[in-house]
Amino acid sequence: RQNQYICDCRLRDFIEWLNGTEVDLMKPLTEVYCAFPEEFQGVPLLYLNTDGCEEGVNMEPIQFALFVFSITALLIMITSVLLYNKYRGLFFIWYKRTANKILNGQKVNLEEKDYRFDAYLCFSSKDIEWVKNSLLQYLDSQFDEANRFQLCFEDRDFIPGEDHITNIRDAIWNSKKTVCIVTRQFLKDGWCVEAFNIAQSRLFHEMRDVMVVLVVGTLLDFQLMKYRPIRTYIRSRQYFRWPEDPQDHRWILDKLAGQILKEPKREDPMLQKVKPFQRLNFFNRKKANDDIGLQRVATVTR
Repeated sequence: RQNQYICDCRLRDFIEWLNGTEVDLMKPLTEVYCAFPEEFQGVPLLYLNTDGCEEGVNMEPIQFALFVFSITALLIMITSVLLYNKYRGLFFIWYKRTANKILNGQKVNLEEKDYRFDAYLCFSSKDIEWVKNSLLQYLDSQFDEANRFQLCFEDRDFIPGEDHITNIRDAIWNSKKTVCIVTRQFLKDGWCVEAFNIAQSRLFHEMRDVMVVLVVGTLLDFQLMKYRPIRTYIRSRQYFRWPEDPQDHRWILDKLAGQILKEPKREDPMLQKVKPFQRLNFFNRKKANDDIGLQRVATVTR
């Protein structure tokens, strides 16, 4: 009589036992009643119907399974993000190998046309060691037979005794693409800036995507904007930045290779009637921000 029974579905098993037991209790079952909740207060347990508890009881395993599944999925997602962030370089290599196997290792054939080189690498002579170690050994066919590109650069391919500006022009116009590696030394080198200007002139002349810009080092945007040819380019076109994290180097090299392989597409003929600087001014009117805010940069951090 002194037991305070809380009559809810948790008492279901006990109520069913009372209704079916043959055990003689010390007191009548009618004196075993509910204390809570108020609507059942004083009602004997013997008179309670537990049919309404069936649905709730059946849902408990499902709810528990959903809870376990949700926690497991969350842990897997968090673990995957952490592993990818730490080992994304390896994941990218595995991805490329798998893709090559699926495609049976077939390489994309470059359209020869009349181009002597796949790309002309324009960079400062003071950056030659970095270019060799970071780019040429992974892209140039003369550095490694496994590489697919025939690249042109000053130290190896310029004709000795020929006028330097003529060498630059020949390299640009005889290459499918021009890749400018912009560093602090590049900006200090008058020949590099002039080569950038000539490559951009070809871009405007052909109205095709024949130029790729890779910024290396800690150059800030406002430093690039000081140079008119570079400012004109980055206002209206994307450029790449060399990543600081070594895990991302394979990724950016693949991006550069893709840009070299990509067939230059002619721009909308209507744009050919508009002078380059007028077209850039059109973009300026769309945003009231400064020049730096108008650039469209293809970043390498994911």
